[in-house]
Amino acid sequence: RWRFAIEPFAADLVMEMKNDKIDLQTLNKLVEEYRALWRRPREPMDVRAQRGLIAEMSVIERLDPIIGFAAAVDRWGGPFNELHDVIDDDWHLEVKSYAEEPPRVRISEVQQLDARIDPKLTVVGVHIMGTSKGKSLPEFIDEFINLALEKGVESMAAEILGAAGWNDEDREEYYSRFMLGRMIICPIHQSTPVFPPHLLEQLPYSVDKITYRLALNDLFHLNGAKDAGRTELPKGGEI
Repeated sequence: RWRFAIEPFAADLVMEMKNDKIDLQTLNKLVEEYRALWRRPREPMDVRAQRGLIAEMSVIERLDPIIGFAAAVDRWGGPFNELHDVIDDDWHLEVKSYAEEPPRVRISEVQQLDARIDPKLTVVGVHIMGTSKGKSLPEFIDEFINLALEKGVESMAAEILGAAGWNDEDREEYYSRFMLGRMIICPIHQSTPVFPPHLLEQLPYSVDKITYRLALNDLFHLNGAKDAGRTELPKGGEI
């Protein structure tokens, strides 16, 4: 990418030189003309969307030993704009990615954490670190698709990834790299300190949406094997 940006600039620079020199005004003009070529191009999916998709894929993979990978993919509704990301008849998971510790996640809809609607609701926060030593989104996608192929749900997985915004033809345009960190699992009950959903009924009609940030460390969260039996997942499973 840099070669195609620099070579024409260097050629124009040489053409503008007189006696092996170039005046500052001409140089500044050339730099301004080529600045757009030197600017890092936008990725097809922005960094936030990439983090969110990687987080959801990682949770689906972690559900494999609990309910089976195929069943997890079948319950994956986040890319289709469902209220929650993983939806079962008996439990729901809302997956949230975060870039830095301590974990603070964006709640885009107050109803997402309304325990009155979903009495077995769990928020799963996934630390997705940006690092040059990590993997690109296409690499995460390839690993996920390979697992889906092994489990016999490749077409279903591909359809869901497409709904999330992934297009295999764009893979060369991704340059951000990520590494998976820890997961924090927070069961949501009516006593959980989140924005009170019942207050929506008292809002004026002029307010049509509330978005807020939630500090997951301030919520009760499961602590590995110690709390495995208290998770809202089936079979007492732990992700």
